[in-house]
Amino acid sequence: PEYTNLARLGVASQMDTLRGYSADKSIDGNISTFAHTETNGTTIWWKVVLPSRSFIDNIRIYNRQSKYELTKVRIDGVTVWVDEEQVGTVVYESGKILYSFNYISVFGEEVTARGGGSCLQLAEVEVYGKAFEIGQTEYRNLARLGVASQIDTHIKETTADNAIDGTESFTHTKTKGPTAWWKVVLPSRSFIDNIRIYNRQSKYELTKVRIDGVTVWVDEEQVGTVVYESGKQKYSFNDIYVFGEEVTVKGSAKATEEVAFFLCLEEVEVYGVPEMVIETNRRDIIIPRLVPDIPEEHSFNGHSASKLQ
Repeated sequence: PEYTNLARLGVASQMDTLRGYSADKSIDGNISTFAHTETNGTTIWWKVVLPSRSFIDNIRIYNRQSKYELTKVRIDGVTVWVDEEQVGTVVYESGKILYSFNYISVFGEEVTARGGGSCLQLAEVEVYGKAFEIGQTEYRNLARLGVASQIDTHIKETTADNAIDGTESFTHTKTKGPTAWWKVVLPSRSFIDNIRIYNRQSKYELTKVRIDGVTVWVDEEQVGTVVYESGKQKYSFNDIYVFGEEVTVKGSAKATEEVAFFLCLEEVEVYGVPEMVIETNRRDIIIPRLVPDIPEEHSFNGHSASKLQ
């Protein structure tokens, strides 16, 4: 995916400033300028507050350029944080200007560089990710707007769309084991916060245990595995924080002589927000576009014990 340098849209500050080397020089797009703190040590800081809470993929730190090695080495040991989570540490290499921290995949609003023992001298800090409009992060069950399918169907009453209809009906494949699959294709590429899997209800334990070991995927990334608990119907996978368009549930590799591990699902809920690109007067940013509310008469308000066997 194409990410935007969100730092350019933020507000920079630092603990203190040496002469005119202000914090905003590290987000001005010019690596020949730099921010410079007056204080030395590990408690000093530089930070940028992003315009809104954002998904952050990678951060790039550019060292101050200088002909003096003793100046450039001051970046050694600088730590990089998103909110209160440390995501990297700079290990100085002679002649190296750019230090990249990739595949961070966190959600936050502040990116902070903390001193490694000397003063901070940062030529540029770039924060690549996708921004969300403040106050627009209410999540919807996107699965209800998607198109469901599965590898095959046991009988005509157990079709794939039963898992996104908001009722106690369920899906059932003919195929057993890890080659069985069910999936929902969302209306558009979306930010996914959490996924909820509801097991088929039955009075028979050997029917309900079939969900044990089922895996959950967003596009090609596995985001969860169901660990069966007797009496439990809902299995939640929270704080996923990925972008994708397909959510797939794959059958369990577990099997016994007594249990045939078909894939049976009562409901799959995918909570998140679709993404859209809008023009701003500074650059493109990504914000969520809220989907319409599902009509009340079609909402899925939970499950009670089913009489289905």
